Order: sequence, then structure tokens, then C-alpha cells
Amino acid sequence: MSIARLKSLVIAVLLLINIFFATDIVWDRISDAAQQARTIGELRVVMESSGLALSVNAIGDVAVLDAYTTSQDAFAEAVIARAILGDCAPVQSESGQIYAGENGTATFNSSGRFIIEMTEAVFSAEASPERAARKLLKSMGINTAEPVASVFGNTTIVVALCSWRGSQIFNCTVSFTFVGGELVNITGRRPSGMSEAHSGDSISLPTALLSFLRFNKAQETEAGEITSIEPGYRMNVDAFGDGMLIPGWLIKTDAGDYFANASSGEIQRNDI
Repeated sequence: MSIARLKSLVIAVLLLINIFFATDIVWDRISDAAQQARTIGELRVVMESSGLALSVNAIGDVAVLDAYTTSQDAFAEAVIARAILGDCAPVQSESGQIYAGENGTATFNSSGRFIIEMTEAVFSAEASPERAARKLLKSMGINTAEPVASVFGNTTIVVALCSWRGSQIFNCTVSFTFVGGELVNITGRRPSGMSEAHSGDSISLPTALLSFLRFNKAQETEAGEITSIEPGYRMNVDAFGDGMLIPGWLIKTDAGDYFANASSGEIQRNDI
């Protein structure tokens, strides 16, 4: 057999092996999806018999996300402060790291919370407060979902939910306040210093929903319907600035929003 024919045979065999494994993976995913659909269908019956309806369109992506560690990032804080205040200098304070300049002050603490107070009219809402907020968020290096504006007379407040790698962080938001079209302050909480993903044992979405059903009964939350379920994170940070992005699901109901922790199975109200 010639070398050329031998090479062609090897290539053909490798191609068949790749096709086999690809088909096997696809079949496993189809089987898993089918099993997931059956389980959720059975779970819907159980929940409805207990007085908790599960909307037909409530469940979208059922993926379990990876966990990440977070830490206070002084460099990122300086970038944010200078993006908004321009020329400014750090000032040590017991309440956190403060940057002060002619245009205002920015204060950051270890929990990820910050407030920037403007003393000069530097940024305006222009024709669209949402567009102005998007530009500011980009200059600050903060990833978020689409900003949403609310108008109260002469004041417009634009709020954006922070995100990490495309998934929302349900207890981290950035809020912009415009008065008379001029930016007066930015407040919020954002993640920083993310490190490698930490994988571990996680519960499935059906298990999380059963936990919520028990929670709903025990806590008497009076939730009668789950309207949507979305994978994402909550950020927990200690007093030293070290924390975790905890994966789970935001469960929206007619009685409020709750977070199902994919690591522990704990259910808690999703307070910002």
C-alpha cells in the first residue's frame, strides 16, 4: 500500500471516530434535555397540587454556572474614579478608599459598594439618559445588562444590573442620578478581582424548585406563581473584601424575587 493511500485511510478512520464521538455527545445532550423536560413536567404537577403554579414559559436556560472568587481591586477603583472625576488623588479614610478632585469625590469600601458625588456639571444625559449611562459604564470598565431609566419630575435615575461573562449578578447594581439633565451622583455595588472558576457539587434546577416549594410553605411567602427563572449569581463579600460569586437561579414570583443557591440549596429573598 502506498504512503498516500495509507495517509488517506488514517484520515478516514480519524474522521469516523470524530463523527462517532460527536454523535454520542449530541445524543447524550438530547437525552439529558428530554429527561430534564420530563422531570420539570412532573415537578410542575407536584407544585401545582401544593398551590404553587409554574408558568409554562418560566424556565429558559437551566445551566449551572461556575463559582468565582472576588477580591477588592484598588487598581480598578482608581480607573473608575478617574474615568468620572478626571484628575483626582487618593485620600485614606476609615470609611474606605476615597479619591478627591475638583469635580467631586469617589468612595469605595471593601464590600464592593461605592458612591461618586459630583460637585461640577461634567456629564449630561443629552437626549438619552440610558445612552449616557452606557457610555459611562464602558469608561468605568463595569459590565452590566441594559440600563433602565425612571423619571421623577426633574430627576432621572438610570439603573443597570451588573453581569459577569454574560450572566447577571442579582445583588449588584449601578445607579446614575441626573438632575436637570446633569449627572449628580453614581452609586452601587460591583464585583472586582475575579479569579479562576471554582467547580464543585451543585444541585439541579428541579432540586432548587423543590427547595423553594418547601421554603414557600414554611415561610408563608404567599407566592402563588413562579413567573420566571434565570441562572445567575449573588455576590457575598466579607469585611476584608474577599468574597464569592455564588451561582444559582433567580426565581421571580407574584410575591417577590428569590435566589436559589446552587451550591447549598439555600433559598433567600433577593435583596439588593
